[in-house]
Amino acid sequence: MSCKKDSEAVTPDTVDVRDSAYYYSLVYYLWNEKLPDYAKWSATNGDLIRSSETTFKPQSFANVDSIMSGSAGIRSYSDVGTSGKHLDRYSFAYTQTDWENTSSGSNAGFGFRRGYLSSTDQRVVYVYKNSPIGLAGVQRGWQILSVNGVEATAANEEAFYNSLNSNSTSTFVFKTNEGIQKTLTLTKASYKANFVQKDTVISAGGLKIGYIALSSFLGDNDGADTEAELDAAITDLKSTGITDLVIDLRYNGGGYTSVSEYFANLVAPASAKGKAMYSYKYNALLTSEFKKAGYTTDINFDTKSANFNLTRIVFITSEETASASELLINNLKPYLNVTLVGSTTYGKPVGFPGILIEMSKTDVTQNYYVFPIAFKTVNANNESDYFDGMTANISSTDDYSKDWGNPNEACFNAAISYLTGGSSTRQSARISSEKLKQLNLNTKNEKLGGINEMITTDKIPVLPFK
Repeated sequence: MSCKKDSEAVTPDTVDVRDSAYYYSLVYYLWNEKLPDYAKWSATNGDLIRSSETTFKPQSFANVDSIMSGSAGIRSYSDVGTSGKHLDRYSFAYTQTDWENTSSGSNAGFGFRRGYLSSTDQRVVYVYKNSPIGLAGVQRGWQILSVNGVEATAANEEAFYNSLNSNSTSTFVFKTNEGIQKTLTLTKASYKANFVQKDTVISAGGLKIGYIALSSFLGDNDGADTEAELDAAITDLKSTGITDLVIDLRYNGGGYTSVSEYFANLVAPASAKGKAMYSYKYNALLTSEFKKAGYTTDINFDTKSANFNLTRIVFITSEETASASELLINNLKPYLNVTLVGSTTYGKPVGFPGILIEMSKTDVTQNYYVFPIAFKTVNANNESDYFDGMTANISSTDDYSKDWGNPNEACFNAAISYLTGGSSTRQSARISSEKLKQLNLNTKNEKLGGINEMITTDKIPVLPFK
């Protein structure tokens, strides 16, 4: 999920939400000059009918999301990248209810993600601390042996998921990180996600290495709740006098640009204070209109004192590191020695506003948020266009056999080794990264808000349509 800006709610003139979705795309889409004309209408005997000049027919699409993300929707009109594929892999639509739940961190279920280290070794990848499974004390790295008597193996994946999904109460058998077998009977419930998974400090090679794992830049109250989590974590790290910092973004699909900016300000060195952080680049129409309206597209670092005297930062990344996470990395590069450990990031230097199409004041099920890619971002060195992802400087396989912040976890161990100038003591992965990826493709998890987004929370002007 990686960068977002909200616009004000819009009440469309059209009577079909699919028409409205395309209507706004014609104005806000980054590649809007390539979109076909909006369907033309004419009055015949008192009835509105499509004219023969129509080149795009929104009402021929099954739903709003297919206009935004379908193979024949607006994505197919974006520029083509070096891979020969369209650059827009991101534009989408959500119902108002689904988006508000996802963005706020409101979920229901057991509250965890799982994955396989091998075909017979299923593990807890992460948990939300306020969820049923989090409140029971389950941690990243615990091995899942069974649920409701179904053995937790890849061969049993379908039966395992069906049992997990169909029962509101389930009995899990785990093996903890200390090797102790534990049986827990848990009931699904609603909970609010936490996005700072861990903060800790490791002493190694004469250094005090701070570590923080952040799973999203979303959060309730337009991300303010996540900013409060970040404040608490940075206060903890600052009190220890850390010399170096490792930021774990391996599952962070992005979120609000405002939260990414907030975090950048918390960790930026004194040399960055008051200087350019990044700029938004829009299509020609929006650029012209925003200039007339005096709307700024440049973001600077704040002028507050630096929390740390850092000269380098290590990021732990994966192909799930996207959008507002990549924005954070890109924005800090001009001012720090930035090193990536793990694997190549997702590749999303673009983002969108969240435009609410309000078809009904009383029935929110008729309302949609549409997210047409509307801008790309460039850092202070004018660097952008990492559509193929940011390549890791040090390759390491994701190791969820251990908890967050464990210095023997493969990626964190590689980061510590780099910072201390030593050699990695991590064990080699049991299976290759590619095989691990293939194995986990069929793993079905609870819906945990896994979209890649860069969503701007600043209110952008809603332009008049012509």
